[in-house]
Amino acid sequence: MLRTCTVPQGSSSKAVVVKKGEHVCWFEVWHGHLERTVDIMVESGASCVFVTFNSADYAEIVERGSVAEGARLHWINVTSGLNVRHTLESHVCGEGGTSIIDWVCFGVGESQQHITARNIFEAQNGCGDVTVYGAALDQAHIQCDGKIDISPLGDGTQTVLREGILILDPEASVRVIPCLNVRTNDVKASHAATISHLTDDDIFYFGSRGITRDAARQMLVEGFLNEIIRRIPDEGIQNKIHKELSSTVWSGGSR
Repeated sequence: MLRTCTVPQGSSSKAVVVKKGEHVCWFEVWHGHLERTVDIMVESGASCVFVTFNSADYAEIVERGSVAEGARLHWINVTSGLNVRHTLESHVCGEGGTSIIDWVCFGVGESQQHITARNIFEAQNGCGDVTVYGAALDQAHIQCDGKIDISPLGDGTQTVLREGILILDPEASVRVIPCLNVRTNDVKASHAATISHLTDDDIFYFGSRGITRDAARQMLVEGFLNEIIRRIPDEGIQNKIHKELSSTVWSGGSR
């Protein structure tokens, strides 16, 4: 049974140890001005889902994970802050460990977001993908650095890096940097990165069915990003994130 915990505000650092046999889901919401460090260690046979929603005006965030033998760590980050630098490194240290990184980044107004997602495999037969989906509106800029690093000890690793960003406005900008660093041969590793632009034809299709431009933009973006949000194993957290996006993003953009 997955146990859900909401992390209280007010601490600049958080250390979580998920004990052997535990299965837990942590949820954080970040606002305002934030400097935050999160360390998670998942012991053998345990599992953890760590979910964040970040709409901070300014944020410097570091997340680090350690996954033991047969353990599973699933990061799900949703970023819609204005000035954000967020680095996540997740280490698979034990044989058969799983590290999954799912990330949604959403830039509006003049927001500047620089996110780095790195899965590091240091033991045999590890697995886990990195998936980053985002949308840039108005004059927002998003930089997304995705990396998979497989050490010489990482034989048997299976992993995929996927990055996809949707640009909705001419003045929005995106930089996507995928990287694979593989230092052994017996692995299955690949990457894909795409940047797509919303076109007038896309909007016309909705307009021909009586849907306004603003509503069409919102539907397209939410449908695209919801592929990751629906991976959250707690429906209540999913609903909270949809509510936060509606109140902090769609009500605040200059569309």
